[in-house]
Amino acid sequence: NTYAIVGIGLRTNAGDITGVTFNGVSMTELQQLNKNASTMTNWLFGLAGPTTGNVVITGDTSLAAEVVVSTYTGVAQTGSTGTVATATGDSDTPSVNVTSATGELVVDIVGWNAGGDGIAGASQTKRSEGVTGNGISMDAATSDEAGATTTTMSWSITAGGGWLTIGVPLKPAVAAGGGNFLTMGVGN
Repeated sequence: NTYAIVGIGLRTNAGDITGVTFNGVSMTELQQLNKNASTMTNWLFGLAGPTTGNVVITGDTSLAAEVVVSTYTGVAQTGSTGTVATATGDSDTPSVNVTSATGELVVDIVGWNAGGDGIAGASQTKRSEGVTGNGISMDAATSDEAGATTTTMSWSITAGGGWLTIGVPLKPAVAAGGGNFLTMGVGN
C-alpha cells in the first residue's frame, strides 16, 4: 500500500516539466501551479504502488529545479488522493487550506523567491528544503501533517516575497477488519 509523491520547485521564465517516471512507470501530475507570469512553478506528481527505482524527470533539462521524492505506506491504492488545494501570495506567511479528514495525511510543497529559511507550521513535519541553482534561484520545501476537516498547511519564510503552495490529502488504506491505517515511510 505504498504511494510516492514527487514535488518539484522551478524558477524560470521559460521551460516546462513534461513528465515524471518512477522506476519506468509514468506518474500522475496532481497539480501544476504558476506564479508571476510563470517565473515560479511548483508541481506535485503521485504514483500508487511504486517499486524501488529511479525517478526520471523529463522536460527542459537546462533549468534548475528543487526536487523531493517521498514515499508513504498505508495509502489506498485506488482513489489515493483527495482534492488538491493551491494558493499564491506576496508575504512571509504562505498557507493553503486543504479539505481532508481524520486518518488522512496532507502533503504540501511551497516555493518562494530565493532567500531565507522556510519554517513549517507547528503541527507539520518538514521533509525537505533546498534552493535551485544555476544562477536562477527559488527556495522550495515540503512537509506533511495529520488530516482534519480542514488542514491548514502554513509556513513562515524569513525573507518575505512571492510564494506558491500546493497541498493534497493522501487517503488511508482499509486494513483487514475495516480499520484504516496510514503510516509514513518517508524517503527523501
